[in-house]
Amino acid sequence: MTAEQTSLAEETCAAGVEAGVDVDMSSMEAVEPWESYPWLHFFYAVVALALVGTGLLIQFPDLRARFVGGYGQTLAWWHEWTGVAMLVLPVLWFVLAPSAAWDTIVLRSWRRDKLALHAVNLWFTIVSGTVFVITGFLLWFQRTLPDPVIDWSYVLHDVFSYALYVMIPVHIVISLGRTLRNLRARLARVRLAVTGGQQLEKGRTSREGLTCW
Repeated sequence: MTAEQTSLAEETCAAGVEAGVDVDMSSMEAVEPWESYPWLHFFYAVVALALVGTGLLIQFPDLRARFVGGYGQTLAWWHEWTGVAMLVLPVLWFVLAPSAAWDTIVLRSWRRDKLALHAVNLWFTIVSGTVFVITGFLLWFQRTLPDPVIDWSYVLHDVFSYALYVMIPVHIVISLGRTLRNLRARLARVRLAVTGGQQLEKGRTSREGLTCW
């Protein structure tokens, strides 16, 4: 079943529930070869937002002064160790579910719908994540490195930070419609289970059309 067929089945289910019509739940079954992906996306989003929040406070002293009253090592500590989590999460995913991880990247990396912005977001995440981790570690241990390396690390870290500030809202906008449709379909399943007394298996929804980490 393709992502388009899955989306249509979900919308049919939701529409049927709203109209009070019995819905055949067998039409709602879809293929999801990467069950671990939603958890990765959720935790990676949490990590990314934490890095953005702490990074903004470090990057803009006036903003930092307003919210935390000055620069402290605690803020830098949180930013550094959250960056470690940014590295660990995808590595852990490939270790625990290598087939699912590879399938996800292959299927999502060349999508052309919505001006190919999903694919752009995926590749940006891979490239920027690599840059952030490398430059972040270089800046973390900058006392032992030559000045040119540190200077370029600051430049790259800042440039990709500004790009990330743009990509996050773009990512949310292009994924909002699909996310709302999936949410509506899941609520429809709950209503069917509660009001219809049907035995429902755990709904499995294709996430090919969802957000890319």
